Amino acid sequence: MAHRDFTDTTGTEWFVFDVTPRPDDRRNYDRRREAAESGKVPETDDRRGDNRRVTVGHPPRLTEGWLCFERDGERRRYQPIPENWASLSDSDLEGLLAAARVAPVRKRTGPGTAPKRS
Repeated sequence: MAHRDFTDTTGTEWFVFDVTPRPDDRRNYDRRREAAESGKVPETDDRRGDNRRVTVGHPPRLTEGWLCFERDGERRRYQPIPENWASLSDSDLEGLLAAARVAPVRKRTGPGTAPKRS
């Protein structure tokens, strides 16, 4: 995992790193069908073609990896990971930051918690 710090034009410091999920972390199977085949849930008609959900736009799947931009209380994701991103100028990184999507910040507790950077 490559990483670096940079300061944007407003003086805000950001920590940037690349994230590439392991193949076994990717959800590339149908959990509902697997549950139905195991007998835990009654099998129903396959309704994947009849999508009734209302979607106003959703983030692309994050299977190929992304850049994570972090600062206190804020996290953003940019994908795909640009080649040689670690050698980009601060202004180029700020452009990627502007195009990045806001991502949830998860609170870490318990054993294995990463120490807070200062």
